Amino acid sequence: MARWITATKAFSASGTCKGAFIKAQAGRLPCLFTLSQQKAAVLRRGGKNKTCKVMFGKQPQRRREIKVLFVCLGNICRSPAAEGVFRAMAGDVDTDSAGTGGWHVGEPPYGPMQAAARDRGYDLSDLRARQFEASDFDRFDLIIGMDASNIANMERLRPVGNETPLRLFTDFAPACGADEVPDPYYTRDFDGALDLVEQCARGLVATL
Repeated sequence: MARWITATKAFSASGTCKGAFIKAQAGRLPCLFTLSQQKAAVLRRGGKNKTCKVMFGKQPQRRREIKVLFVCLGNICRSPAAEGVFRAMAGDVDTDSAGTGGWHVGEPPYGPMQAAARDRGYDLSDLRARQFEASDFDRFDLIIGMDASNIANMERLRPVGNETPLRLFTDFAPACGADEVPDPYYTRDFDGALDLVEQCARGLVATL
């Protein structure tokens, strides 16, 4: 499979080009190679020469790591589930979750929520509840609420001049037709909440 590597020394038709980035079209390239004017890489490895075609290109830029905060009322059901599902789907992201209320600070996610998530392969056991605070507006690139009440309560704490976007999680799954993620602490429908959380998480990942 083609991959990007850094050339220690590469020669093109126009002269020497140190530190060029080259994309291999066949197999893996060892660190030591030269370029002919026909832009073929001659690989010296184990006393044998192998040739494969290459092309010049710019170094691929890594996606900037976005910091996402998920917020619900108590931070023991919906927002930890959203964080756990999203980080599993998105991979290399910086996530956190919080609650607008402080009743459960320091507690792990609610047992039935953890069990429902575990059945789908999501581990929430390392998460602990905390309360949302005004400084979160400066710490995160995107803040996501589970319902309109969450959004309104956070908006009251927004520092003057701060423009960090607040979004409903369901904004990322318009096809679901929901305007909130119902709180399973009250509805007791943990699987239904996870169904919706997974749809929203997929939509969010697709926007990054």
